[in-house]
Amino acid sequence: MATLFISYSRSDAGFVRRMVDYLKDRHIDYWLDVDRIQAGEDWSDAVWAALQQCELMLLVLSPASMASKEVANEWKYYHNTGKPIIPVLVDAATNIHYQLVALHYIDFDRNPFDVAARLLETEIARVVGELEGSPETARGETTVANRPTPKLPPDLPEDLPVTNPLNPGQVTWDKTTARINRDLANQLEERLHYFTEEMVLEITSYDQPDQQLEARIKRGREYIVGRSGKGVTPDVDLTSLGAAHYGISRRHAALKLDGDTLFIRDLQSLNHTYVEGKRLRGDEQLALKSGDRVQMGNLLLIVHFRAESQP
Repeated sequence: MATLFISYSRSDAGFVRRMVDYLKDRHIDYWLDVDRIQAGEDWSDAVWAALQQCELMLLVLSPASMASKEVANEWKYYHNTGKPIIPVLVDAATNIHYQLVALHYIDFDRNPFDVAARLLETEIARVVGELEGSPETARGETTVANRPTPKLPPDLPEDLPVTNPLNPGQVTWDKTTARINRDLANQLEERLHYFTEEMVLEITSYDQPDQQLEARIKRGREYIVGRSGKGVTPDVDLTSLGAAHYGISRRHAALKLDGDTLFIRDLQSLNHTYVEGKRLRGDEQLALKSGDRVQMGNLLLIVHFRAESQP
């Protein structure tokens, strides 16, 4: 049986405990931090190990979870790697993140708990069946869309309504299943990944949003990101953002535009590079999306893709 990683906010602990009791009664294997992490164990290391080992995620949707950086790091890791996510809604007032709007969810707010729990159990069984090699899995029919070839401009607003933003009269899900609206998910993903030579890469300090720089990336070579010093001037110089104070190496990371996708890799920096909480190791490169959080050393940055003509 596949193991279910539970991503949630501490504010929803009461609901999560009731849901976990239901899963235990039905012998559904799950990973919950407060149940699995032992005294004295490094919390972040244990969570990271569980994220890698678990095959699917149960994401608790609430105002608190959507505001949580830790929850965002967890579900974005699954989203980026293509692992299945089953969202459960506990508060209808939740402003669901725009990267999740194409996912159908199990509605615990408008349905009695027992009814919603049975729907959840059915959906878990369906997804686990796909993971174990059913024909649907072979066709890629999971709860998370595969990354498409980017073609659309990155003009999404920060928050999208629960209706289809490309067709306001169309609702994107039916509240009873975690299957996705694949066409909408593909279009959303395309917009987030699309980057060309005619666009500008905006790099902003997370803690000081007024501290920002811009970079223009062309195809054909890597662009070094780091800090200047001792005769070294990187292509993307983070010195003005306090790079020396935050432990940025002179040659910390590299950016490369391949097709319409912008990739980043770490250059064996002393203090490492992370994208949405995932550490880049060795020669691993990761496709950036507009809105990603990139941490170099102790400096947390937000990257956005902007068309040259936009103010």
